[in-house]
Amino acid sequence: MLCTCVLTFCEDGTDLFHQRRFYMRGSLFLGAILLTGSISAAQFTFERTAAQPELNRLTLVNDDVNFIAGFTLTIGDIGKNFDSLTIINADSGIVPSLVTPDGVNAGVRSDLLSINFLGFELGKSIVMKADIDGDTGSQTVDWQTTLFNNGDAANAILTVTWSDGITSSLVLPDEAGRDPMIPYHVSVPHVSVPEPVSILLLALGVVSIFFRRVV
Repeated sequence: MLCTCVLTFCEDGTDLFHQRRFYMRGSLFLGAILLTGSISAAQFTFERTAAQPELNRLTLVNDDVNFIAGFTLTIGDIGKNFDSLTIINADSGIVPSLVTPDGVNAGVRSDLLSINFLGFELGKSIVMKADIDGDTGSQTVDWQTTLFNNGDAANAILTVTWSDGITSSLVLPDEAGRDPMIPYHVSVPHVSVPEPVSILLLALGVVSIFFRRVV
């Protein structure tokens, strides 16, 4: 876990009480930071690379020390479905295992895109192409009005599973008036369970409040 802590030191000559109060306040501050968990994330970029409004490129980068074990993406507008998912490029060591849909056009379709990984460690990336069709058959579908910006339909939910068992979810936010040729980027943060030392530091800081005197 990586944390950033900013400390302001006391002036020279501070007595023991002031030093202790500073330490207690620092413990409270540091404990609060640690309780927030890791701020690293899985970075997703959705984009079209041609005149057709299809999801030609879905890039995932792991920005966390834990491996990405897999992710799922709901369709959002249930009048559409995922027809296929194909791997364009994967960094060495990543082993993808597609759950649903399949990788064949007009094959097995699903309202849920689901894929698992082995070896998806920090700094590695994978590039995929997702084919989205209407429920009535193969057709060109704009992913930017299917996954989000889709009127009364629910927005798609992106869920990442990490190698430590943590699961993180994010509802894709609307972006009204966006340029459809600009990549759409979202981060799904990995939030770890607070460590015992973090809880102890926070408790120590809280206790110090009861011993504080007005100076």
